[in-house]
Amino acid sequence: MALSTSTGLAEGVYLNDCYGTLTQAFGTPITRVIPPVAGARSCVGNFCYEAAGTAHTLTMMPAVAEVAAASEAASGQAVLSIGAGATAPDGSAIAASDWFIVQHEDGSWGEYRVSSTSGLAITFASNLTAKVLKGARVFFMGAPSAADHPLRRFTMKASTTTTFTAGDLRIRACTSATPDSPILVYSDNATAAGTLYWLSYYFD
Repeated sequence: MALSTSTGLAEGVYLNDCYGTLTQAFGTPITRVIPPVAGARSCVGNFCYEAAGTAHTLTMMPAVAEVAAASEAASGQAVLSIGAGATAPDGSAIAASDWFIVQHEDGSWGEYRVSSTSGLAITFASNLTAKVLKGARVFFMGAPSAADHPLRRFTMKASTTTTFTAGDLRIRACTSATPDSPILVYSDNATAAGTLYWLSYYFD
């Protein structure tokens, strides 16, 4: 059963779904998780984004590697231990400003930015929003940089609303690297606050 990313409740296996409007104070990234589904690739379809008085960079980040939680982590704590190391596409180690997508106990998914690391213990910049069980799926997403995701970066022109239309299944903003793996949609939301008005996704 696929799970709603907004409520964590089982609601069947989606053919497609969407997110509504999200904005943040400038300098705070705007992020959305496209969840994994067994046997299919996650795909970003249509989206509409408005940059305010400065250009923003919207990066589609397929998962770089999958690991697992080495121990249980309580909701509200910032440290998660993983069972194995992960490296960025260029071979570099996990570092501050990298991102993870973590499966919570209720089946929902959360995106978390790395603050620091100590061995296999990852400290996130924000606390876990729900409990994580030992063995839970944990995806290393890398950083929203040209080094990690060079081909999936969209420039959102200043003071402009951009609408990307996926059309049919051959045209999409991004596809997950492998079946049953997520995508993190990331806006740097730089200098002047932007708005992601809507974003649709589907599974192929």
